[in-house]
Amino acid sequence: MNGNVTAWGDYHLYTLTNCHHTRVDISDLGATLVHFVVTGKEQVPVNLVLGYEAPEDYLQGKAYLGGVIGPWANRIANGRFEMEGRVVQLEQNEGENHLHGAHAGLHSKQWQLEHLSRNRILLSTSVKAGEAGYPANINIQVSYRLTDDNTLIIDYEAEADQMTPINLTHHAYFNLNGGVRGIADHQVRIDAEMYFEIDPQSIPQRKCFVGDTPMDFRTLTHLASRLAANDAQVEAVGGFDHCWCLNGFGLRQVAEVQCVETGLGLRMLTDQPGLQFYTGNALVEPQGRNQGYHQHDGFCLEAQCYPNQVNMLNAVACYYWPGKAYRQTTAYQVMSLKQE
Repeated sequence: MNGNVTAWGDYHLYTLTNCHHTRVDISDLGATLVHFVVTGKEQVPVNLVLGYEAPEDYLQGKAYLGGVIGPWANRIANGRFEMEGRVVQLEQNEGENHLHGAHAGLHSKQWQLEHLSRNRILLSTSVKAGEAGYPANINIQVSYRLTDDNTLIIDYEAEADQMTPINLTHHAYFNLNGGVRGIADHQVRIDAEMYFEIDPQSIPQRKCFVGDTPMDFRTLTHLASRLAANDAQVEAVGGFDHCWCLNGFGLRQVAEVQCVETGLGLRMLTDQPGLQFYTGNALVEPQGRNQGYHQHDGFCLEAQCYPNQVNMLNAVACYYWPGKAYRQTTAYQVMSLKQE
């Protein structure tokens, strides 16, 4: 194998690099982001994403660490929706909900390598009609590109041979201190005026203004106080696992996270309407690096359409068919914080 390919059990790790010695390792297992190593304060390397050491741990883990998620990311109430006058029933794998594609999940498939260079990789996989109840054959491609300004750009494309809902996202768990402690000291900003209030099954119920609630991240806000907020929505899930309705359209900056300890920040750009901000509330992964992971050890910034959108008035916006391909671009840019 050449220098940027490493055998990894029955799978491979493909390494992307740039002029700043940033290293990104992607696996053909789930198109997973396994390592994202950058230089922090005093030239100390920091791995920004949580993960496991062995592919078997990714297959056995319950947290979707680092994987590409689909064909439908997030939840569908009762795993059911109506499309073209007929009811479609998907596999229910989270109580009554369909979550993250169930057994058709892209995060556990072995993807095919289509292209590899020093700073870009293209991988592909497919879902067969009937897998987890999906009504179409779906071909998916995902590319990662690492730029010299420390931006990891993820491009998603999917084509279906019949009408089907598609909603892809990325489930990297970030921790800007390298995972040596939790994320409570991070500061977060989300460019959104509204979010979805959720029911006890984590299904969106209604849009609400973020003002005067713990959901207001319109300016950089320390996460610790918000995680401890006396608020029914926060307490119901042990943190945040909600979808924000992002301002603007097209590819634009929608979120930012900072960690003063390591002097690192993370900017997120996307062309999607929704952002699921998840604070690892149910994270219990004893096989994780650094002696395992626990609640609030990482956060996810998941760009997507709205959870359960297939059961909303704008359901058709997330349906795809021959001639209408799914496309998404999301980027994570690492930056060094200016020292005062």
